[in-house]
Amino acid sequence: MARLYPKWYSSAVDVERTIEFILDSQAKTEIRLTGITKLVQQGMRMRAKTETTLVEIAEFQKRTDASLAELQKRTDTRFAELAQETKGLAQEMKELAKAQKQTERLASFHQRTTERPIITRP
Repeated sequence: MARLYPKWYSSAVDVERTIEFILDSQAKTEIRLTGITKLVQQGMRMRAKTETTLVEIAEFQKRTDASLAELQKRTDTRFAELAQETKGLAQEMKELAKAQKQTERLASFHQRTTERPIITRP
């Protein structure tokens, strides 16, 4: 078999450097994996907090929706009451207008009849 390296380069040095390179690469990889593991753990903690927050928000939203529904019912009821009161007031105004016209007619009649001198015959 032909040699791939010069005579002065021993195969022992080549193996030693290869092992050193592999160990160095392995150490760097472990450091990177440790960093990645920390990032994943931090991400999981953040996710857990987010899920808890979302559950709390959902519960709060349910309470808000129920409260708004109750307030809407009260508003609708009060609006219906006000509509009825407005109808009643409109009827009363019609009656008052009618009475006012009658009063004005009577006042006008009274004024006309009192302004005429009473004629007495001898």
